[in-house]
Amino acid sequence: MKDPRPPRGSSRPASAKTPRPSDDGPLSARLDGFLAGTPREAEARGGAPEARPERPSVDPRTRLPARSRKAPSRVSDKSSRGSDKSSRGSDKSSRGSDKSSRDGDKPRGERDTPRRDGDTPRGERDKPRRDARPRDPVEDFIARREAAAAPARELRPRDDRATGGTREARSAATPRGEAPKPATRVVAPFAAPPNAGEDLERFLEAVEEALPLDPARRRMLKGAVLDLWRDLTADRAERHLDYMGDAAVLSAYARYFMAWNVVRLIPVLASLPLELGDDSVILDVGSGPLALPIALWIARPELRSKRLRIVCVDRARRALDAGHAILSILRELTEGPEDTWTVERRKAVFPDIGEPVKADLVTAANVFTEFFWSDRRPIGVRAVELMRRLSSLATPGGRVLVVEPGEPRSGAMLAALREVAILGGASPESPCPHDRACPMPGAFGGLGERDDDEARFTRARSALPFVVHPRRRAKMPWCHVPVPLEHAPARLSRFSEEVGLPKERLTVSWLALKLPEPGDAEHRTQGKGKAGGPLRVRLVSDLIRLPAGRSGRYACSDQGYTLALGAASDLPAGTLLETTRPQKKERDDKSGAVIAPT
Repeated sequence: MKDPRPPRGSSRPASAKTPRPSDDGPLSARLDGFLAGTPREAEARGGAPEARPERPSVDPRTRLPARSRKAPSRVSDKSSRGSDKSSRGSDKSSRGSDKSSRDGDKPRGERDTPRRDGDTPRGERDKPRRDARPRDPVEDFIARREAAAAPARELRPRDDRATGGTREARSAATPRGEAPKPATRVVAPFAAPPNAGEDLERFLEAVEEALPLDPARRRMLKGAVLDLWRDLTADRAERHLDYMGDAAVLSAYARYFMAWNVVRLIPVLASLPLELGDDSVILDVGSGPLALPIALWIARPELRSKRLRIVCVDRARRALDAGHAILSILRELTEGPEDTWTVERRKAVFPDIGEPVKADLVTAANVFTEFFWSDRRPIGVRAVELMRRLSSLATPGGRVLVVEPGEPRSGAMLAALREVAILGGASPESPCPHDRACPMPGAFGGLGERDDDEARFTRARSALPFVVHPRRRAKMPWCHVPVPLEHAPARLSRFSEEVGLPKERLTVSWLALKLPEPGDAEHRTQGKGKAGGPLRVRLVSDLIRLPAGRSGRYACSDQGYTLALGAASDLPAGTLLETTRPQKKERDDKSGAVIAPT
C-alpha cells in the first residue's frame, strides 16, 4: 500500500487543492494547519505524544518476553559441574572398594538421604524446565478471584467498640491474600428503551399505511427485496444512484433495509449525550426515508416534546416524502405531541445542502463508507476533507454523529475521522472512553510515523498518545459492537426469514464528536481516565469463554485493547462502565489485551 505521508522534509498537500465550504469554524481552521504540515501533536494536545515503549523480544516457544525468563547462573553451574566431577570420582573409588557399601561409606554428596518434597539436585536448580507451561495472566486472575471467594479462616474475635467499626476493623477480618473486589458501575447502557418494541410495531404499521401495496406487488415483494440486496452488495459503479426514486424499490427498501437500520440505530441514539433543547437544529445528511429521525423518535421519547428543527437532505425526493409520511403516521400512532418537530426536506447531494444552515447536531447514517474508499487519495487527506465539511455544518461546540454498518471498512474510516478530529481539537464522546490512540483501528494504522515489525508488518503509528494494541495479525480488529435484537419486531424477523435474509446478528460502528468552541481547543479535557482515577471501559465484543468456566469481553479503555473480566460478563456489549483502575497492568498472553477486572 502506498505510504500516504509525504517524504520527510516535504510539505503536506495544501488545503487549497481540496474544495472547502466557507465559514469553516475553529475545527476546520485547525485541520487546515494539519494539511499544511503544522506540528499536529504540539498544536492539538499541548505537547509531544508519549514515547512508545520498546517491545521486548519474544521467545517463540513460550511466547513470553525472553528477558523475563530466569537465565541459569554461571557460578552455580560451574560449582555443580565441579561437584559432579568430584562425586563421579568418589563414586568410582567407592565402587572399586566395595560395591555394596553403606551410606556412611559413600561420599557426602551421594548419601541416600530421603529427599523432601520440592527439593531438586543442586545441578538442576538453575536449569529452565522445558516442560513448564507459561503462566497465563487470565488463569492467574481467575485463581486469585477463586481464592478470594473461599471461606474466610477463623480470626481472633475483635471488639468493634475498640475500633469503632472503622475500615481498619473490616480489613482486619479479611483473609490475607484476598483481592478487593473492584467497584464497578454502569455509566451508559447500550440497549433500547422499554418503549422500543411496541413503537417498532407501530413503525411497521406506518410503513404499510404510507407505502401501500396491491396484491400483485405484494406477491413480488420478496423477490424485490432479494434483487435490491444484490444491487446494494454489488459494486457502487454498477448501481443507479437514484435507486430509491423508484416506487417498487422504495417499498422493498422500507420494509426490510430501512426497518433493520432503525433497529440498529435505536440503541446507539439511546446511549448518546445529545443535550438537545428547544429550538435546536438537527441536520441529517443522506437522510433517505428519514431512518435516523424516526429512530430518534423511538429512542429518545423525552425529545418528542422539544421544539426541534430537523433538516433532511437527500438526492431522492421520493424517499424524503415517504419518510416524512411514515414519521407523521408514527407520531399519531404513538400519540406524540403535534407540531413540535419541524421537518424540512431538501433535495441535494452532499456536500451541497441547499440553503446554508448551522446545526447543533450533524448526523449521517450509512452514507460515507463506500464514497470514502472509492477515493484514491491518501487516507489522511480524505479524512481531513470529510471532517472539515461535516464540522463546517455545525455550530461552534456542536456535535457530529456518523453511524455505519459494523464492517471492517467502516471501522477503519471512523478511526481515521476520529484521529483527525482529535488532532483538530474535537473530543470523542462515544463509543470512545478516552482521547488517546484508537486500539482497534482496523486497516487504518494512524497518521504518525511508520512502524516496522520483524520485516513482516509495516504500519503507520497513530499520532496520538500510545495505548496497548492487540497482537499483530493479518486482519487487525476494528471497532464494532453487536446490536441487541430483543427489541426487533417478531413480524420483521419472520419476514426476513421468508425472504431468505434472516438477521441472526447485527453490528454497528459509530463515532460521536463534540466540536470545540473558538479558543476552547487548548483547554478541553485531555486524557480522560488518567492514572489514579477510575477506569472507563467500553465493552465491544460478544461473550468470550475463558478457562475454569469463566467468561469476559474484549473492550476499549485508556490503557488500550482490554479484556474485561468479572461483572462485564453479565453486561451487554456496547455498555460503558467505570471500574477500579488495576494497580498492576497484566496482559493476556493470547490476545495481548490488558486485563481489567470488573
